[in-house]
Amino acid sequence: MEDYVNALSAMSVSISEEGLLDAADGVGRADSSMSAPPPVPRKAARNKQANFSAYEDNILCKAWLEISCDAAINTGQRRESFWLRVVNRYKSCCSARKYPERSQKSIMSRWDFIKTEGVEGHNFTLMHCWQILKDEPKWMDLKSKMDTPQNSASSAPPLNLNLAPVDPSAASSAGKRPMGRDAAKAAKKAAGSSEYASKMHDLTAQKIELFKDTKIERKVRHDEIVALEKVKVEEAREHRKLVLELEKKRLDMEEKRLQMEAEKKEKKEDERILAINLDHCQPIQRLYYQGLQEDILQKMMARRRGPSQ
Repeated sequence: MEDYVNALSAMSVSISEEGLLDAADGVGRADSSMSAPPPVPRKAARNKQANFSAYEDNILCKAWLEISCDAAINTGQRRESFWLRVVNRYKSCCSARKYPERSQKSIMSRWDFIKTEGVEGHNFTLMHCWQILKDEPKWMDLKSKMDTPQNSASSAPPLNLNLAPVDPSAASSAGKRPMGRDAAKAAKKAAGSSEYASKMHDLTAQKIELFKDTKIERKVRHDEIVALEKVKVEEAREHRKLVLELEKKRLDMEEKRLQMEAEKKEKKEDERILAINLDHCQPIQRLYYQGLQEDILQKMMARRRGPSQ
């Protein structure tokens, strides 16, 4: 009887194991008949950017100072607007060189690291940044606030954007606050007015000098014209004198010519009269021509004797 019970128990266990195996096979076939879900794509591994170089640190420090010290525009601006301008300035300076593209978060984190390095008690290793920031009042003011015990790294105060232009001659004076926006604008306006007045004064002086030069030039030209007119008058007088002399000589020559012609005619007439034969003339003609011949002979004798005789 016990053997029979044991046989039934063994049979039930075998049947149960076979049923479980058949059920598992059915589940496996059902799973294989269904399509497997697509694999979830993994995000591409992000390449880590290189550390900031000394050149990038210098550009960041200069951009921070430039935007901070522009009092006429940036006084009272929000932190987001301020850092947007700093980042744009930084990128514009680095775009000409092949430096990594930095996000605003990366640039702000780098600046936090730089100013944290400047807190007293730290071993400051960024000497290239220190050479740019050490004498700037904005940096000294920020550093003095960070050096106080209540300003820890976990509760850093918001950035003070009460900005003003900095006078380089007073860079060593950290206790004096820079002027505000209205004072900066007033100083800029006063400087512009002073520059305009200076330019107008220089322009007036130039006009006076030009007037003096023009007056002197007019006097010189007038003197030259007067001298030229004197020369022309003298030349005209000399010309008239020469013309008169030439005319006188011409008249003298003409007179001599006429005199010679008259003498020639007279001589010819005398020769004709002397050639008349008085023996062939009538008594009256004889007396006339004889008198003429005697006058001609006396005239000839007088010429020979000359005026001194």
